[in-house]
Amino acid sequence: MGSGALLCSIHKGLGEINLLGWVKGKVKLCGSQPIGCAPIAKAYESGGDIIPVETPASLVRSLAIGDPASGAEALKYIRETGGFADAPDDKEVIEGQKLLARTEGIFAEPAGGVAIATLKRKAESGEIGNGETVVVLITGNGLKTPEVLYGQFRKKVRTRAVLEDVEKKLKLQD
Repeated sequence: MGSGALLCSIHKGLGEINLLGWVKGKVKLCGSQPIGCAPIAKAYESGGDIIPVETPASLVRSLAIGDPASGAEALKYIRETGGFADAPDDKEVIEGQKLLARTEGIFAEPAGGVAIATLKRKAESGEIGNGETVVVLITGNGLKTPEVLYGQFRKKVRTRAVLEDVEKKLKLQD
């Protein structure tokens, strides 16, 4: 979550499709913010109100919104639906990005890594059960901020643009 507006819009949309009878059962709204700028998540954890973050400190620039415009409303919906809010650290965020790329083939921006890091944490702790259906919204691609991942992967391999050379570098042939 950045400003909280997307979560609020999802709440509105769920209310509308619920009236149509398209959703069965209770939907919990959950949000995730990077630990260096997590006013909504911290308010959820403390049971209190949102305290703005004056100087966000996170590699997740798209979510570094210290005083979220829709934060109070998002927090209200998280609480009303029995959801949760979480705040993974930057290392977990990068691991979340890598996990998403490795398992789903999705190169997400760091905000997507925040969501995946929270999903991983909550699944490992048992807060999200094996039989539960989870929808994670990944709204931005990794090309927005590729510099976040510099140095996170193996060294580049240089080769000529010739299939035989590429195969040799990938060790597909001798």
